[in-house]
Amino acid sequence: MTTILVTGSSRGIGAAIAAGLAARGASVIGHATRAVDARTIAADFAEPAAPQMLWSEALEMSGGQIDVLVNNAGLFEASPLDASDIAWLDRWEDTLRINLTSAAQLSRFAVRHWQARGVPGRIVHVASRAGHRGDSPEHWHYAAAKGGMLALHKTIARAYAREGILSFAITPGFTDTAMAGDYLASRGGAGLLADIPLGRVATPEEIAQIAVFCALDAPASMTGATLRAFKDNLLPDGRFRPATELRRAFEALGGADARVVHQCGSGVTACHNLLAMEHAGLTGSALYAGSWSEWCADPARP
Repeated sequence: MTTILVTGSSRGIGAAIAAGLAARGASVIGHATRAVDARTIAADFAEPAAPQMLWSEALEMSGGQIDVLVNNAGLFEASPLDASDIAWLDRWEDTLRINLTSAAQLSRFAVRHWQARGVPGRIVHVASRAGHRGDSPEHWHYAAAKGGMLALHKTIARAYAREGILSFAITPGFTDTAMAGDYLASRGGAGLLADIPLGRVATPEEIAQIAVFCALDAPASMTGATLRAFKDNLLPDGRFRPATELRRAFEALGGADARVVHQCGSGVTACHNLLAMEHAGLTGSALYAGSWSEWCADPARP
């Protein structure tokens, strides 16, 4: 049985991920600032020692084996530019510690755990689109932390793939969680929804489906990938966004690199992103035609 540690699992996206993994038969160890059940470990990531304590307790609970780490815990609180110097710095340091430093600590513990046992492992990072496009003037700290998480993810993927240690990142946009609700209202609510082709924000369960795929099913060749939904390429009327806007978005993801290879479950999103890059003037990227459909159709694969 696959044992998976999910941080921030008491609500929102984290709770949906934990439920989705459990439904697939995984043994899930949850985490929250305060324990909500016997399978959830309490640890306040605002405390520097908390990630190490969480990892140690999770190992004990699992019998010494953790196969997958999901870095989902996060803090999203406004920090106005005109706040006092102390208040602004305190909020910056709390957000970086909770959203990035704790993820780095746990990732380090996980990589060393798998190396010591000589086994493969997976890390799934729940980042944000803010990590590559920035955020509001009151959320410098959040965007910086999520940008750092994406860089952390890519570094892990490049460094340890040959050892079977894989890293995946998800960059959700607006999602229907308590953390995002107040922000949506403060930024215009209905006006923001009008800019989303579906006319609504994503649900935690939709993001969880992606995380479960990364944790259990994604092929090794996807390590280092950042999962981007093709709807981000579109205007509300279904047409491509302006080429300059798409170019900025893809360049922020590393899309200016000619070695980009598009891959997805059915091939639809991969083709859509490839065409969007061509529309943006970023030519020459490639399509992995087999994608996940090829992988899962092979009876020789687990």
